Amino acid sequence: MIYRLTAYGGETREFTKPVSVRFSADRDAPAHSLEARFPLEPLGSGQRLPEFHTIQVVKDGAVFFRGLIDEQTILVDGDGAGIEVCSRSMAALLLDNEAIPQTYYVPSTRLIYQRHAQPYGFSEFSGKDKAFSTKLQIEKGASEWEVIESFCRDALGTRPQVTFTGELQMEPQDPEAEALFSNCGGIFYASIREEHLRCKRLSQVLVRSERLGGYSTQVWDSQAAGDGILRRRLLNAVDDPKTPVFRGQLLLDKSREQAYQLELACPGERILPLETRARVADPVLGDFEALKVSGISYRLDSAGEQTLVILRKDWEAESDVAG
Repeated sequence: MIYRLTAYGGETREFTKPVSVRFSADRDAPAHSLEARFPLEPLGSGQRLPEFHTIQVVKDGAVFFRGLIDEQTILVDGDGAGIEVCSRSMAALLLDNEAIPQTYYVPSTRLIYQRHAQPYGFSEFSGKDKAFSTKLQIEKGASEWEVIESFCRDALGTRPQVTFTGELQMEPQDPEAEALFSNCGGIFYASIREEHLRCKRLSQVLVRSERLGGYSTQVWDSQAAGDGILRRRLLNAVDDPKTPVFRGQLLLDKSREQAYQLELACPGERILPLETRARVADPVLGDFEALKVSGISYRLDSAGEQTLVILRKDWEAESDVAG
């Protein structure tokens, strides 16, 4: 991989042999992080490195990651001279900026993009350009990302994401390829963990939808209740344009998604796009179908390279199979 740092004045530095790299991506976190340390040759008298503000990672001739540098440190220690950078993907721009309070009554996909993403350098978006009779109220303190996320959830029924390369996907398209994790003809892994996280599963949500009313709307996860899980949350949905049941079901669905996962430790660099469909063939635990890549954690240092891949259930695919 080539790591290209760019300064405000346009000066660039390229590094091909990092001392260490940490890359992390999670479906529940809009911005992905990249931390790296690169070796430095002695600088000439009076010379200084510029302040870099962006980083690009080029893999196999194509840009793999674009990010904003949050922190830059130049240090000399027992490992020699080096420069360390901490960066986040382009979604950081949407997280770090507050949206102007306003109310939309007939918002369209392009209008939301033009007002809340385009000013920060996003050149295009993926998704249908349609208008919706959905009221979208922006309160003071909401980030630009929260506006886009609310619009996509309520109008499009989607979960937006910003890709590793900085593309805003308001209607994300799942990667066509399917990843097979298998030590016989698939992606090799050194270990596998199957985790049932019952502590994250909810069985009931009580929703309040009227100012003078109580939490009168009940939304249940009958499967969770049948499995002996008793965990309730309260949700205030006053002035929410969506139905109380819709809001409650979103909480239940998210808790169900987070309550089960597979973690595979793969030697080397095995960074896959989030939402990639996946399956696992393990000689001990058996076969796992209808999965998606939910998280990636890549590490490179003196001990070598390793990628942790988090897989969660693709509930839509699982229901299609069951049907």
